[in-house]
Amino acid sequence: MLRRHDCGLAGCPGPADPLAGRDAPTDAHGEKGKQTFRHSSSAMGVDIAMNTRRFSVLRNRRLQSLAVALGLSASMLSMGSALALGDSGNVTVTATNTARLSLTVVDSSADYGNGIGPDGLPVGGEISSVTSTNGDEGAYFVWSPSVNPNITVKSNKTWTGSVLATENNGLGASSTMKIANGSLRFGTSVPGTYAAAAAGTAFDAVTPLDPGGWTNHASGVSTFHYYYFLRVDWTDEIGGFNSTVTYSVAN
Repeated sequence: MLRRHDCGLAGCPGPADPLAGRDAPTDAHGEKGKQTFRHSSSAMGVDIAMNTRRFSVLRNRRLQSLAVALGLSASMLSMGSALALGDSGNVTVTATNTARLSLTVVDSSADYGNGIGPDGLPVGGEISSVTSTNGDEGAYFVWSPSVNPNITVKSNKTWTGSVLATENNGLGASSTMKIANGSLRFGTSVPGTYAAAAAGTAFDAVTPLDPGGWTNHASGVSTFHYYYFLRVDWTDEIGGFNSTVTYSVAN
């Protein structure tokens, strides 16, 4: 079976028996063998050339792959550098917290009504009474504010407060039912007896009083509730009673 000879070299004798070179006669100078050797060298050169070309192709591909890899690495490094970038900015916040103070009295009218007497009548609504049978003692009329607590103080600083009542003067005023005589008192609970009401703190018309814990009071929201006790004894002169109670705070 003949094989096609594909060496493609000029002057190649073409297909031949693979043993032809081995069996061919040679002259004294080995001419036939020389020709056969040259042919083998040419084939080897072709193989070397093809291998060189293949190596070149492989090398080029490897170089291209390396270039791509380097390009990706460079891109990743570039991205990494971009991510590593940073900046900052400042916001300056300024403010001044200033003093605040407020006092609120919810129920500001203690109306005992007309026609009250030492017998402790009449009563109703915000008004109740306690009476005494001891001598000339009559009754204490108790006013309970409609809202509890009735007083609220808000302060963001330590504060101090006081209370002062005006004297019962004026046209038609009772000459004996006076602030100076202790006729109007206050406390933090409803008294159950005449004596308990009499033990309440008497308002003053001259010297401001601390209602209780109002000196150097801590900051914050503070609430208070005071009940008023108005005394009417059997010896008190007929007439009206009118006084204004004022609470004051400062920080």
